[in-house]
Amino acid sequence: MDPLTHTLLGAVVARTSLGGSTRLAGLALMVSANLPDLDVLSYVAGPDYALGFRRGWTHGPLGILILPAVLAACLLGMDAVRRARAPDLPRPIARRVLALAYLGCLTHPFLDWLNTYGVRLLMPFDGQWFYGDAVFIIDPWLWLILGGTVVIAARPRLGGSIGWLVLAILMSVVLELGAGRIPSAVRPMWFAGIGAIVLLRLWPRTMVRATTVAGIGLLLASAYIGTMLIASTSAGLWVRGELNRQGVGEVHDLMIGPLPADPLAWDVLAETETAYRYGTFRWLPRPSLELSPRVLEKPRSSPLLDAALTAPQIQGALDWMRFPFVEIESTDRGHTVYVIDARYVRRRGSGFGTAVVELDSELRVLGAR
Repeated sequence: MDPLTHTLLGAVVARTSLGGSTRLAGLALMVSANLPDLDVLSYVAGPDYALGFRRGWTHGPLGILILPAVLAACLLGMDAVRRARAPDLPRPIARRVLALAYLGCLTHPFLDWLNTYGVRLLMPFDGQWFYGDAVFIIDPWLWLILGGTVVIAARPRLGGSIGWLVLAILMSVVLELGAGRIPSAVRPMWFAGIGAIVLLRLWPRTMVRATTVAGIGLLLASAYIGTMLIASTSAGLWVRGELNRQGVGEVHDLMIGPLPADPLAWDVLAETETAYRYGTFRWLPRPSLELSPRVLEKPRSSPLLDAALTAPQIQGALDWMRFPFVEIESTDRGHTVYVIDARYVRRRGSGFGTAVVELDSELRVLGAR
């Protein structure tokens, strides 16, 4: 999931009674909720290396074991320096700071598992990718639930109110930028939700304990995620049956991917013995599958393809790809091989989800990206 969702979840947990259990509790929860994404530093070594490294070591057992302990030690160390200058500050309870750092860190791989990008939960012991295929990587409804919970539960401060207003505007801008991919009903529902949050924040009769508000917010977020998981699983079962009825062939792997901001429609990608098939599943007005006539042939071994796949510059991408297909273009110098992940890209090009290898006429690698 995006960093904002991770941070908002940590902030909501910090508004529960756990957040008041010791000094540094809120900081430990919000920082640790993003801690596994330290692997973003792998981009220093290049995008392909990062693609092969991210959502691995720092998201697996060793990372979850080590990183929170390091964070807790750093927080407690910095606090000790601060208390040396301000002796009246109460001493944080070290074991609680450590426990909350572990709690926040554990929420991260769970949220990452929910989408179609995947996460390697067992690294470095096993490189298998796990996919929840249930929640879009940027989900405005989780933003609304979690962000609204924090706003309603927060203490009334001018600086905080201005900050949340700016964040709400930025969220709305992001939603507008994706307006072409989301249903028309989403925009009014989004702004109605923003309005409801403002009213609940300002209306004195709705002022209840922050811990109660946070608990309700966590229940709503959990109910939303649980509903999406059930919907994805149910849609997958229905689609498998429908594909079998249409004679598509035995389905080896099936992705029922969430669409942006639309919990009633799902992107379908089915892998058979020899090909991939696209489709769209909709719940309303009745469960239905609109199957695209386009058939993507799965890559078959050949001297040209085998030579391209040896390029060291694309090994990270190959490890990450879930539904790879290949397009080959002849050039004056030889061949251009496009290795494409059908999850995110459907035609040759460049950019995310595509690895490009240039070969000469002797099938030697000239370059790759």
